[in-house]
Amino acid sequence: MEIESRSYRIHYETWGDGPPLVLVSGIFQWIDNWLDAGIPQHFSRNRRVIAIDPLGHGKSDKPHDAGAYHEDDLAADVIAVLDAECIGAAPLWGYSKGGRIAYITAQLHPERISALIVGGAAAWSASEAGPRYGQLAAALDRSSDELFNAIGVTDVEDRRDLIDHNDLKAVTAAMQGSAEAPVDIRPDAIRCPSLLYFGSVESWADRARADAGRLGARLHVLAGKNHGETFEAGAEVIPVVEEFLAQAQR
Repeated sequence: MEIESRSYRIHYETWGDGPPLVLVSGIFQWIDNWLDAGIPQHFSRNRRVIAIDPLGHGKSDKPHDAGAYHEDDLAADVIAVLDAECIGAAPLWGYSKGGRIAYITAQLHPERISALIVGGAAAWSASEAGPRYGQLAAALDRSSDELFNAIGVTDVEDRRDLIDHNDLKAVTAAMQGSAEAPVDIRPDAIRCPSLLYFGSVESWADRARADAGRLGARLHVLAGKNHGETFEAGAEVIPVVEEFLAQAQR
């Protein structure tokens, strides 16, 4: 399915019926990655699952202008999908950069997000996020291998798959957009029930633990797993999310 948001085409897919659950993927990711992890298949048994390709990824439009990817606008794209699906409020689950989008959407549109699930992302402030994404964008602009080295994608086949499924200029612009206009995430301003999960070997794991404390969030750490392995660990993550949603929506 497709909608228009800010004059751009945003692609999303839905499965199942029942209470909604919205998924937002990260940099270099697309909807099929959620399917590979088994997430929509499981939750659509008793929920209406909606997975979004953020601007610049998957089947959504891929502008090469960094101005298209300012972070408050990416949150507005999520709200546009909720509006198109006539959903007042929903749990929002984001991974990696999608987790950052989820944080921002919950902060800027609190009435629309009933619960927050963030995987593989810390709640970086604007002053932290801007330089981080600027450095990643510059690395990708120089070479894809430099970026993959920076983010820990070491497998040659994985690198080839990411290149084949992405417009690298659009991905660069997406990171530049976050560098230009990052939102200052304030965990103490997010009021909905929250769950954070990440792999124990992430370099920023201690920071994410602190974020969970500031949020009053439930925390789940996947022992020995890195960024990519954590996303793929559906068998471990699914029951944690299922229990969280059951408690959050009582």
